[in-house]
Amino acid sequence: MENFKALREFKKTNWEDIPDYGLYSMQVLTYLEEHLLSYFPDMVTLTSSMINNYVKNGIIPKPVNKKYYRDHIGVLMVVAVLKELLPLESIKEGIDLQLGIMGIERAYNEFMDILEGSLRDLLAALQVGKGMSYGGFEADWDSVSLTIAIKAFAFQTLTREILKARGIYHQEGQDD
Repeated sequence: MENFKALREFKKTNWEDIPDYGLYSMQVLTYLEEHLLSYFPDMVTLTSSMINNYVKNGIIPKPVNKKYYRDHIGVLMVVAVLKELLPLESIKEGIDLQLGIMGIERAYNEFMDILEGSLRDLLAALQVGKGMSYGGFEADWDSVSLTIAIKAFAFQTLTREILKARGIYHQEGQDD
């Protein structure tokens, strides 16, 4: 089905494939459009003002002579996906936690492996016009979107509780 074409075509960008020669803001946006944003047009957005805000708020490192390198671009790819689910402060603290545990290259590659694998598995389980059966999750076609939405809410809620237990979840606008 045409609706799922972009999702089926998504291929992760490995850490070593991200440019590390320095890109200006507009080049970064073009790169991210080609490697991430175009696959999720209704879900994942990024603008130059968003990038500036992420730098200003310490979510991504400051550019070096107005250029962004692999570290910047990798973090931007993660932030672009997670900002749809979590407050930016929680994303920042979660990224810091993962970097402390496994370093940027491994953390980024694991993030992309999980994203690509999850999409592949879920799309394989979806039978357009029939429904979905995946890991104990069953839904007929008439209720599959509602069931997935409710499961997504449950996963998001559980994620927030886990982050709260680790002390890294913050409500948007919450003062520390």
